[in-house]
Amino acid sequence: MITTNSTLAPLPLALTVRDDPAEIAALWAMSVQQRIDAMWAGQLSLSQMTEWSSRRPSQVPQLGGEFAWIVMRTPEWAEPAEQQRDNVVHLPERGEHRAAA
Repeated sequence: MITTNSTLAPLPLALTVRDDPAEIAALWAMSVQQRIDAMWAGQLSLSQMTEWSSRRPSQVPQLGGEFAWIVMRTPEWAEPAEQQRDNVVHLPERGEHRAAA
């Protein structure tokens, strides 16, 4: 039996999804461009981002094929550019003779 003494840290409030109808109404009162601008400015809550992503996924900006608001929460996004270059694992191109996974 494996035991661990570590406990999970609580999520920051910014990551808490709230069920606030006024917040969701405010999201849909915005134009698409206003939502995009608010997302890049960090002004949308997690509940607004998840609502927007689930209802209108084609409107949400993407980075590398993922929703930008999710990518922006990763440690790699927050690292300075010089650290990003050093923190990348480059895999060799798959050859024709290798089986597909």
